[in-house]
Amino acid sequence: MGLTNWSSETFHTAKKMYPFLDLFKGIVVSGDEKIKKPDPRLYQILIDRYGIQPGKSIFIDDTKINVEIAVDLGFQTIHFLSANQLQEELQKLGLI
Repeated sequence: MGLTNWSSETFHTAKKMYPFLDLFKGIVVSGDEKIKKPDPRLYQILIDRYGIQPGKSIFIDDTKINVEIAVDLGFQTIHFLSANQLQEELQKLGLI
């Protein structure tokens, strides 16, 4: 699942340019919802729409406040700093 602060227009253009976005089973786009991270309501839309259990999910973001809100909502989190750091964190969790 994905949670993004892209505008509606930009996201739908980006989806055509970046095929990896099709790998997500679902994405909540802030531009479609008219609210953006770090507003907890946007995270709640993601949780409700896709039946996510925050305690069994990992939230990854490059913005610290977004990660802090996810922690408050019960997510496991990774504050993205670099590709190598993300890989190490995912390995520690046994996910790759």
